[in-house]
Amino acid sequence: MTKNHFHYGLFAMIVFVIMLQSCVQNDISLSNVDGTIGTNGALIFPVATSTVTIKQFFDYIHSTNLSYDGSGNLIVTYNPDTPYSFDMNASIQDVPIPQSVNFKGHTGYASTDQINTILATSEDFSFDLKSLSSQNITQLDSISVQSAQFAFSVNSNINFNNNQFQLTITPDPSVFTGIQPASYSQTGTLASLNNTAVTFSNFIAKANANGKFPVQVRLQELSPSNNVYVNSNSTFEITITLKNMNFNAIYGQFSFSATQTGTIDLSFLNNYLSSSSTLPFSNPQINLEMKTNTRLPWDFKVNSIQSYDSSQPNKKLSATFDNESPSKIFPLYHMAKKVGNWGSNTLTFNKSNGHIDQLFTLPGINTISFNISGFTRTDTVVNNQFILPNDTFEVYPQITIPLAFNPGTDIIIHDTLDIPSSMHDFLNKNSAQETELLLAATNNTSAQIEVTATLMDNQNQQIGNAYNVVLKVTSNVDSNGRPTSSDNAVQNFSIPFSYSDLKNASYIKFTYTILGKDITSPLTFNTADFIKIQVSAYIKRLSLNN
Repeated sequence: MTKNHFHYGLFAMIVFVIMLQSCVQNDISLSNVDGTIGTNGALIFPVATSTVTIKQFFDYIHSTNLSYDGSGNLIVTYNPDTPYSFDMNASIQDVPIPQSVNFKGHTGYASTDQINTILATSEDFSFDLKSLSSQNITQLDSISVQSAQFAFSVNSNINFNNNQFQLTITPDPSVFTGIQPASYSQTGTLASLNNTAVTFSNFIAKANANGKFPVQVRLQELSPSNNVYVNSNSTFEITITLKNMNFNAIYGQFSFSATQTGTIDLSFLNNYLSSSSTLPFSNPQINLEMKTNTRLPWDFKVNSIQSYDSSQPNKKLSATFDNESPSKIFPLYHMAKKVGNWGSNTLTFNKSNGHIDQLFTLPGINTISFNISGFTRTDTVVNNQFILPNDTFEVYPQITIPLAFNPGTDIIIHDTLDIPSSMHDFLNKNSAQETELLLAATNNTSAQIEVTATLMDNQNQQIGNAYNVVLKVTSNVDSNGRPTSSDNAVQNFSIPFSYSDLKNASYIKFTYTILGKDITSPLTFNTADFIKIQVSAYIKRLSLNN
């Protein structure tokens, strides 16, 4: 099986943690060692203790994206600061209804009674559903209105001089339930009444059986008034406009469709991997939580979810669904039950739904892009559908990445320890025929760990041969790669470095290759994980020089 190696870039900061946690005992001398020299002239010389814990790594990098669950399993999470919103643009249009008064057959001066008789032919104005609906409203049942205006205007070529009129506007109370005021009346010249706008508030507008919203508009000339001259060419047109409607909710049937694109910045992953590394996560997931304050049957379509390195945006990997398609439609069933409520749906994309793990196999990934659409279903019957003036359909993305890697993955960590100066002094002043490094290792992880020990000079050049040992898993490990129990057993190893190599060395370099329990087990990390190695020099057949 091909293994993925994470060299310096991945968890590079662990090296610093290890170095910070390495406790080098620099004050050791022959006179200070108690009980370590036998009569056969052997000495065990403490060198250093290295303790690596995932919890210390987490505390050291202070990453706001790295956390752990209730079981201590490490998780990388990311939530963008703001959601992505679909603008639904629902509105009630301003609707004018003009009516012309017919003066044909009338020639000469007309009295007030004659004028009022003619005007009475144009008192009923009805707004229909179709005229009120915008393109997104396919069926209008009723409107909860906070306020709306009925505007009156008149256009005439008749000279009424300064005759006084009374204007009365009365919405049908059986259609405009609870409307305030129930009726409006104003007196003045025709010029002063022109362009009158009357505000009505706090009502429910529900069409009558004919789908109409009737309004009675009565214009009467008051007595005494001067007679006015009319003929067949006289024109008199009244227009009533329903406008500036501020609604609380619109009930009916609706049709909406919108597309949104965006990116999720994953540059925080640079804390964990280099630009040439990949992260074969076992099961990362992308959650999309969708919230709406409307009551509409929505379908949500993923057009694409892709990953890329922003410095090479043309190299992308895509999530795939059925038949390797990059897109899929998901019906959403949770919607607001009533005005003031919210409906919430969450879609989870992971290894089994979208093959999200493949997105992270691209070297240097730092960006997730998405193209998503939302549209209402027209083949689904949902009673009491409504939209709001501030209606919204919002998408909240979240990236959740458990730090669990695919089987066959290994992570390589380098740690370099100083050899104490007191040990150098001792080795330079004395001689021995045999030397060994003794390692007392505790592996409290779910992983098998290969340890390579190398002596390095003060120029960081290797001295002699490198030696390998394997720290076995001492825990019982479940199918997810997590330990279920551990006896913290100490594993002892000896490495036969020569006396001359040890004397010329300034550092001991340990390379830890962290594996799964076996090639079929995932590699996981937990805050309780630690590796501890105590290093001692065992010097045999010692010849002491004065």
